[in-house]
Amino acid sequence: MRRPRANRSRLGFTLIEMMVMTGVVLLLMGVVALVSGRANDHYRVSRARLHLNNLASTTIDRVCDELAYAERDDLNPVPATPFGSSWIEYEKSGGYGADGSVWQPTARLALELVEGEVDDGLDNNGNGLVDEGQLVMTRDVGLPSERRVVICKGIQEYLGGETPNGLDDNGNGLEDERGFSLVLEGEMLTVRLSVANVDHQRRMQTVTHETSILIRN
Repeated sequence: MRRPRANRSRLGFTLIEMMVMTGVVLLLMGVVALVSGRANDHYRVSRARLHLNNLASTTIDRVCDELAYAERDDLNPVPATPFGSSWIEYEKSGGYGADGSVWQPTARLALELVEGEVDDGLDNNGNGLVDEGQLVMTRDVGLPSERRVVICKGIQEYLGGETPNGLDDNGNGLEDERGFSLVLEGEMLTVRLSVANVDHQRRMQTVTHETSILIRN
């Protein structure tokens, strides 16, 4: 008795179906991988930006804590418009004694280049940032007990939106101000800070924060 022949057309159609289904599955897997990759990329970028915002916020808070009780008449230099200043020396009140305020030894806040960086428009230390600075706090300036501490790194050379062209590019009343900038107008001291980092795809992220405080002393 002869066996029935296989239905070749049906068999061919089944193989085509399998190929189509395989293609659909691979396409869906690709879409899922793409969506997942973008979500992960967005998460990492968001985390990097959150870190920058936290860094800028905590740094400005620390600067304000230092300068809120400084002696206004002893500020050196006086950070006036239109240039402000990227460094300042000050005496901070350490409390009150029988004769009034007790002043602590002179302290300094200053924007400096980070280690390994040169002011030449290049990324000398290979971290993806160009001519970036650090904010250094120095206690007991000029005394044997003088000590320095870096309180912020990754500071941009110029404040966000500013370029070195003798103009007020970002419209804040200052010309060519640095990434850490102080300006005193009357009794109001304004602190500005722009910090940057490079994310996992070597894209630069930047944020700028600004706070004003009243100098009472």
